[in-house]
Amino acid sequence: MHRYGRQIPLRFPQKRLATYDFGKSVYEKQIKPYMTSNYVSYILFPSGVDAISISFVKGMMEEIIEEYGIDYVTESMVFSGLQTHLVTKIRNAIEY
Repeated sequence: MHRYGRQIPLRFPQKRLATYDFGKSVYEKQIKPYMTSNYVSYILFPSGVDAISISFVKGMMEEIIEEYGIDYVTESMVFSGLQTHLVTKIRNAIEY
């Protein structure tokens, strides 16, 4: 496990996050520039997000899994600012 963490705050006006393409865009513009395997990545969602589609998660996480591996994602990525059931949904989509 990595010792240091890097916060990656996400910004978008939507309260419901959907579509593979939107997830991919969030990754490309807001996550990728700050990702490194040297740190735990704290992905900070804005308050008020009340729904996340599996296709959004797949778009957001696909390249991260390809580049860093599933072990990095499951052990060194923390999703914050969401209701517990949405974090569980993200984790389940990643592990599926």
